[in-house]
Amino acid sequence: MRTNFKRLLLIVVLAMVYFLININTEGFYMMRSKGRCNNTMAEMKELRELILDTHYLLNLFKVTHFLAYGSLWGALRYNDIIPWDYDFDFGIVQEDIQSLDVNKLTDAFIKKDIILEYSAYGGFYKVRRYNVSGDLMVFSEYYQDGIMRRTGFESWIFFIQYRWYHQFPSYLIKKPLPLHRFIGKDLPVPRDGIEIQKHFYPNNWWKETIPEGCNRKSLVVQTGQ
Repeated sequence: MRTNFKRLLLIVVLAMVYFLININTEGFYMMRSKGRCNNTMAEMKELRELILDTHYLLNLFKVTHFLAYGSLWGALRYNDIIPWDYDFDFGIVQEDIQSLDVNKLTDAFIKKDIILEYSAYGGFYKVRRYNVSGDLMVFSEYYQDGIMRRTGFESWIFFIQYRWYHQFPSYLIKKPLPLHRFIGKDLPVPRDGIEIQKHFYPNNWWKETIPEGCNRKSLVVQTGQ
């Protein structure tokens, strides 16, 4: 009897932990591993160049892509990279990737000294060059129901979180995508301005959260030219 109670208690605790993990979402654009409020000029330069080269190659291979998550916040609020953001985020469409030769795409990235790696667990492509990186988050309209959802094993393991924070109406990326000024260039963004962020950040999309220890006066927006 006591053993059964312990098992039941363990199941309840594990279920609560699983649920809390699923409902806890935090914009990683608000954090940076080096504990600084601003990137260096060298980091910003490398990151901008990586973004533009990635954008060029995705266009070349006709892969639908758009600024997402923290990078979209940067475009909407600063027309540039968020001062403390350490990488960039593009959303891409799975069906476009499936229709091309990924080996040729990988080779094209290599020619620009960019490493392109796919994470089947996370459902994204990681791009890296020198000291900077970016994520190409793969979305798909699985059920042809007008909803774009993240791919990858993680989206099924933590399905509650991914259903709450990582899906949006497919019309928001209906082509042709609008362009928005970002790092000195016009890059594709979802339709209706901030609308997609209401789906990604339903609990705090209306406010900007600055990393702990930073304040607005300490932030330096290094506008791309």
